Amino acid sequence: DSPTRNVTLSSLRELGLFKCAANDEAIRDIVAGCPLIERLKIIDCRGLKSLEFLNLGKLSKFMVRNEDRLARVSICGPNVRLVDISSLHAPCGINVALCKNLKELKLFKLSITNEWLCNQFSELPFLEYLEIFRCMKIRSIKISSPYLKKLLVRFCNKLYEFKLDTPNLSVFDYEGDMVSFSSNALALSETSLCLDSINVDNQWLVKFIELLAKLNHCSNVLNLECYAAAIIPRELREILSSPLTYENHVCFIINSEYNTFSLAKLLDSLLWISPHAETLSIKCNDCDHEFCFQ
Repeated sequence: DSPTRNVTLSSLRELGLFKCAANDEAIRDIVAGCPLIERLKIIDCRGLKSLEFLNLGKLSKFMVRNEDRLARVSICGPNVRLVDISSLHAPCGINVALCKNLKELKLFKLSITNEWLCNQFSELPFLEYLEIFRCMKIRSIKISSPYLKKLLVRFCNKLYEFKLDTPNLSVFDYEGDMVSFSSNALALSETSLCLDSINVDNQWLVKFIELLAKLNHCSNVLNLECYAAAIIPRELREILSSPLTYENHVCFIINSEYNTFSLAKLLDSLLWISPHAETLSIKCNDCDHEFCFQ
């Protein structure tokens, strides 16, 4: 018999397994002996191939990390509110769709696709927070959800588009290369864009202006961070319209270690981008200087 089969921790509410050598059966037996478990963390445990937890009625938070041989993660629980899965380097079958009351989902370094994301979302009607970080296979993020409030996407190198039907989204945070963006009836309180392109030409600037124009009507606060100064040249201003025409708050952060720039030209460009901004702030993130205009 498994030495863990008779383990009973009837009052345990939080269990963390760190750097343990254990097989799937041992983990299942340990967890099965914790009927009141509410928070479960499994981190750097060698020997696991499949994690399947289907009858944990009290579980509210689940985290698994750095399991490079894990081929499957499936979790089901009526009270699960947070799932955090990261660094499963092998292609991994992940199923959280049975957590019908899930509120928060964090995905880090996973081989997920938009098809997988759509399938999971269709079964998670109450999801409010989604974070996707360094998921290198995902190319398109298409989300339809009436409850989603916060969306954070960072360093997904193959991503090229967002299509959002999320009327209650209040915070959108994206870091990566230039993307296309379309949405339906957004009412964002805050948008953060960190565009990490270093080589900026007129074609990039046109896409930059088009992206900002998509956010014109739907964001009160716009935080922009660029690795380049993003100064719009005169020839483009003559053929394009200012993308931000509403009164809003704009903060522009520039990583000035990559380039030199004229503050006067940058300010002139930002005033063209957002001529009616209530406040306009410029920060250089490798120094202590900040300029604010009202």
